[in-house]
Amino acid sequence: MYMPTQPPSSDGTFAQIILKGARFDGAKMPLETLQELIRYQTLIAGAAEAHWAEKHPGEEIPDAIARAVELSLAKIEDGSAISVLERPMDTGYDDDVDAGRHAVDELIREATTGELSPVNFPGWADESAFWELGKSLHPGEELHIPRPVNQAADHATITPAIRERFIEPLKSEV
Repeated sequence: MYMPTQPPSSDGTFAQIILKGARFDGAKMPLETLQELIRYQTLIAGAAEAHWAEKHPGEEIPDAIARAVELSLAKIEDGSAISVLERPMDTGYDDDVDAGRHAVDELIREATTGELSPVNFPGWADESAFWELGKSLHPGEELHIPRPVNQAADHATITPAIRERFIEPLKSEV
């Protein structure tokens, strides 16, 4: 069953992606790391479309779903670089986008903890976006992705070491 990843925000915030490390001090974000936000959006769009398609078998996926997942970088807050993402609201596809985000956050959580089995890798996951998630990170840096609210921690963490330990081996098996 779908569980929201965070309670709805009154300020329009959809997600907060946190980048930690010296390059991100003072709310700075090197341009190469913006790719991480694009990868996250790409994964959510794929999951949202899959969620919609599951409810509407045989129907063509509306282009409006992709527009409903057009995330905006609203601001970068201090505390390393906290990217505050917003999305259009009241699009008619809000449930699909929220379910897509939940699926992506859960996929990342499972992958970064070694719980994801290759046979359970979802067909909706844009493989390049998933396999390259965290690729712009240098040693000693971290990317934190929101976790579903029913999890103990607020974020799943990706580091170069976690990519090497869990994600790269998984890639060879999928």
